[in-house]
Amino acid sequence: MTFCTPSIEPAITVTVSDAQTNLPLEAKVVVQEQNFQEELQLNGVTPTGQIIYGGVFERPGVYTVSTSSDGYETSVLEIEVTQGECHVLTRHLQVRLKPVKCN
Repeated sequence: MTFCTPSIEPAITVTVSDAQTNLPLEAKVVVQEQNFQEELQLNGVTPTGQIIYGGVFERPGVYTVSTSSDGYETSVLEIEVTQGECHVLTRHLQVRLKPVKCN
């Protein structure tokens, strides 16, 4: 017999850092699946100071994850979130944004 917790789990969590320096970045993280769209919100901070963005609670699916920050190239990833026995199986992404090159 499985005992499920009453918690509500995020389908996706994301930390964002500079690809060159590995320093934490504040960013806008938008998740989309067909007509569904959500901007991930602050979900915590790592011991190294990286902001953890999280959301899309208990919603399995195939998502496009767009991460952007001023002065950096936008990252676009496609991921699948599956349903576990009790909760979604949270996907943890570490996004490293590249600085925009000046011409």
